Amino acid sequence: MSVSIASIEYLFLVPANRIGHEQGALSTATLRSVSEMFIIIAYLVFQVIVLKEPLKVNHVVGFLVVLLGVVVVVAGPFPKILIGGERAEDTQDARKVENDAEAQLAPATAA
Repeated sequence: MSVSIASIEYLFLVPANRIGHEQGALSTATLRSVSEMFIIIAYLVFQVIVLKEPLKVNHVVGFLVVLLGVVVVVAGPFPKILIGGERAEDTQDARKVENDAEAQLAPATAA
């Protein structure tokens, strides 16, 4: 039963992530984080309404920690890239420095 539910979820999740990444200009980390948030919300609702299990404080605290992780990924104040790729701003700054260096060398070579 759970494999069937997971398979159906996967059939929707993969195309949604591809569309969100290509057309929505969202990073894969952002898409995964938002997806995780919705999975947790659905799990909480399922736990309380369908399974009739109590919602405990440790559940809420644990899920809030995950939610904090989602917020850091989506809107975090850490723009520095650690591995791979380059930000557009870095590329533009590098080009400006190169152009400034060329402009300073041009008068010296023309004389």
